[in-house]
Amino acid sequence: MEDDADADLVAKMEQHFPRLRAEPRMVIFRENDAADCAYVVLSGAVEISTQNKTGDRVQLTTLRRGQIFGELALLNDNRRTASAQAAEDSELLIINTGNLANILAKGHPFLRFWIAHLNARVIDLSKRVEGQEGK
Repeated sequence: MEDDADADLVAKMEQHFPRLRAEPRMVIFRENDAADCAYVVLSGAVEISTQNKTGDRVQLTTLRRGQIFGELALLNDNRRTASAQAAEDSELLIINTGNLANILAKGHPFLRFWIAHLNARVIDLSKRVEGQEGK
């Protein structure tokens, strides 16, 4: 749930980043796509899903206002690990690689270190979970 500080931050971000309007069922990106941006949900809802080893689609979560997605692949200069699709009429902020690099460059070096550490931990845990699925 979004608190007042998050709402203030999202309101400030809305002034500086491009937007994307997504209609229901519009695919925002697909699993294994190259990543060139992350998104912040301004309104509506976005479903995040992945394909399991048997080929079935598994919904991981539904994101709403103030939540960010697509950031892991962007931080890693990697491919998307899941798919994103609008669940209803939605408006998204687009955070491209240049914007993210500028934001991180302005931050304290410890924040960059911490983000890199958390990112590596998420990737490691995801790989461990994937390894457990086949057992």
